[in-house]
Amino acid sequence: MADLFDWRIVAIVAMLLLSSYNLLLKWFLDDVKAGREDIRAAIPVIVLVAILLFGYYLLSYKDIKTTPRTIPYLATLAIIIVALAASTSYAYAYGELTVAVAILSLSVAVSAILAVIFLGDSFNVVRIIGLILALLSVFVLSFEKQILAFFHF
Repeated sequence: MADLFDWRIVAIVAMLLLSSYNLLLKWFLDDVKAGREDIRAAIPVIVLVAILLFGYYLLSYKDIKTTPRTIPYLATLAIIIVALAASTSYAYAYGELTVAVAILSLSVAVSAILAVIFLGDSFNVVRIIGLILALLSVFVLSFEKQILAFFHF
């Protein structure tokens, strides 16, 4: 599988899928806020995904290698995923999508910093410049009204 596609193409596809997901989730949550939809409508989708993942787990159980750290890893990931879903939904429901997505996309920058601290990855000048630009773009989007007022636009 690794030889079938350039990882950058797969990353671009993932980015496009995530962008579509962000937009659809914002529309859905706007409808939930307006009373046109019920948040409980999402439960079948969540259950279906859980069933598919559990089915895959059962089908490949004989090939799964575990250690004593597996359960703590998975429990921590589950807690993080639930908190992530709740906080993302709240940000999308009550914020502007352009600003919320920009703030949430900083997870890439934070992940890079954490990788340097905990995984021994390294930064070069280009990565540092990219990180600074990402932070500046979120700052500008988050404080757009204040910046426009300051410059009298």
